[in-house]
Amino acid sequence: MTFWYQNGQKKEEATYKNGVEIGIHSWWYENGNLKSKGSFNQGEPNGLWVYWYENGQKSGEGVLKNGKQDGLVTEWHKNGKVAEERVYKSGKFLSKIEWDDEGNIRKN
Repeated sequence: MTFWYQNGQKKEEATYKNGVEIGIHSWWYENGNLKSKGSFNQGEPNGLWVYWYENGQKSGEGVLKNGKQDGLVTEWHKNGKVAEERVYKSGKFLSKIEWDDEGNIRKN
């Protein structure tokens, strides 16, 4: 299934089987740049999910297993420097490190 913005740019694309979302699901900004992309398995988010700022710079990525965050989740500042890294195991939060937009570790 594909949805479009009024300006003709692709907005969203997904695949369904018997009403259940499967495979890759992608979203775009109105300017045509990719907004986010991830996969579904039997209607549950599963696998690598990636997000971008409207300018095309990556804003985040992480892995989901059966709809729960699992492993390393990374987010970036708009300037491209790492903003945060979080670690999860089967949806349970384990740890986090944050950086300011100059690359200095933030003290919590």
